[in-house]
Amino acid sequence: MMAPILQRMLGAGMLLAAAQAHADCRFTELAALDLNIYEAAGTPFIDGQINGKTVHMLIDTGAHKTQLTRAEMDRQQQPLTRTLNRVRGIGGDTAQFAAQPEEVIIGPARVARTWFPVVDGLDYPGYGGLVGADYLLQADLEIALAGKQLKFFRNDGCGGDRSLAYWDTQALDVPLELADKHSAAYVQVQLNGRKIRALIDTGAAHSLVDLQTADKLGIKPGGAGVSEGGAVTGISGKDTPKWNATFDSFTIGEENIGKPRLAIADVNNLQQFGVKNIEMILGRDFLRAHRVLISTSQERFYYSYLGGQVFSTTSR
Repeated sequence: MMAPILQRMLGAGMLLAAAQAHADCRFTELAALDLNIYEAAGTPFIDGQINGKTVHMLIDTGAHKTQLTRAEMDRQQQPLTRTLNRVRGIGGDTAQFAAQPEEVIIGPARVARTWFPVVDGLDYPGYGGLVGADYLLQADLEIALAGKQLKFFRNDGCGGDRSLAYWDTQALDVPLELADKHSAAYVQVQLNGRKIRALIDTGAAHSLVDLQTADKLGIKPGGAGVSEGGAVTGISGKDTPKWNATFDSFTIGEENIGKPRLAIADVNNLQQFGVKNIEMILGRDFLRAHRVLISTSQERFYYSYLGGQVFSTTSR
């Protein structure tokens, strides 16, 4: 798979670097990937290659594994092997296959004749695959959606008392929790004063609260201030109904937002692969309004507010 290949490249220091000032603390930039953004949905993707063909690959920290799409494999007439696994997401699950392309290139990683999981879905708008947490969370990952860039870093000797937010001396940070084998990253936030776990998910258009979590806070469909919000479409291509509701407050670390308007939907299908009790998803609306660093080395989440509306219940 992709992960070991990139790890060897990062460990060998093959990519250029910039370091922190302290002699015993070096925070080295290993790679920078330019992001493309689908304007209609705000979806971040990079151009990779499968068998020499350039394809769009969704950047999805909410996906536990890097996967190719069946639609692209069919377009390339790539043989598939059926597996017993199914991929779960909002809206249900879908079949999973496996394929062994001649070559796959994602960023600095190039692998040949390697088996990849293949998901039977996610073709719109023409994705060849998605880059998941197994690739993205191998090193410390900076996400700058507003700047259309991802950066990977290696931490050498920078302990938890050293801020890694090199772009902002006033950046905030909170503890980061990693799922098994770095298959997901989530943080603790507070909603209406209640502590809940939130998944950091670049694959989600907007942040949303799990239906059961909202119910525990006394917010439910049909209640005061709750309106129908259409549907959210998951990896299976199926729609799940969602509602929009006004909460009293949202807090992450020292950042507080009063009266946020958030979507609510059933996200229980995401609870797998070591990712448990997802009570909220922090989607691209939150990430566009912040510059963030997911430090797997320190297990810290750094974030700086850039301005503008933090949460949106629209499709972007």
